[in-house]
Amino acid sequence: MMNMAHIRCPDLAWFLLLQSVMLHALCHDETTRNVYMIGFMENQILNAPNSSCKLSLHIVNTGENTTCVNYQTKGTQLSSISLPGRTTRVVPFSEEYMVRGSDKTQRGIRVESGDGVIIYGVNRFNETNKGSMDGFLSIPVTYADTCFYAVTLSNLSQILLVGTVNGTSVNVTLRTNCRVNYNQRPNSNGTVINTTLDEYETLQLQCSKGFLTGTFIQASHPVSVFSGNKRQKILTVPTTLGHLVEQIPSVNSWGMYFVNIPPTV
Repeated sequence: MMNMAHIRCPDLAWFLLLQSVMLHALCHDETTRNVYMIGFMENQILNAPNSSCKLSLHIVNTGENTTCVNYQTKGTQLSSISLPGRTTRVVPFSEEYMVRGSDKTQRGIRVESGDGVIIYGVNRFNETNKGSMDGFLSIPVTYADTCFYAVTLSNLSQILLVGTVNGTSVNVTLRTNCRVNYNQRPNSNGTVINTTLDEYETLQLQCSKGFLTGTFIQASHPVSVFSGNKRQKILTVPTTLGHLVEQIPSVNSWGMYFVNIPPTV
């Protein structure tokens, strides 16, 4: 391995340029590339106003060969990492990429990878004895499609949509027992919220004292959909309130056979 301490400045510049060219070639040599559009819903912890939320993507290369992973947010430069086979890399993101409230923002994260890569998103507070954390398996845009049903528990429920293509028309038909305040007005059960999402753009809808299960999302182009709760009482630890989130598979990917684990009595 080349000793960086003995590389002169001109040589170092050429060395870094060579590394950049090799990484660029690796990223474009792979025949199959998967694209993910990822968003982080709001996470909340009580009585800890100075706590910060830690967002991260855990990227796993399940293959034998080195692969390249690119990631980018709106208005930033493309970042690339080379991931050897059978290894994992954690990529942190600042708290500003967590979407807050019922609002449209541009906080989507675009990731592109080769085959054999698995991506998990993790959203956590680390406050002692008050931690709030959950994670989700990211679904490639190829499997995202255009029709979804949200699933949440009651209270502090939320849905997050992330656009993958500019000019995507979105219709959200609310199924709820509370009011969703969006666009400066309350929206009740059966209301259809119409909007347009561009790539990287996010739409989050929240219900403070009810559920959003059964809310139907239909889009003109594939979108990524996440649903869950800002915080929720965990049944096995009733004194703990934790964040809940999953990325939702589209209706066309549903099957007819399921494995079910009965709840603890």
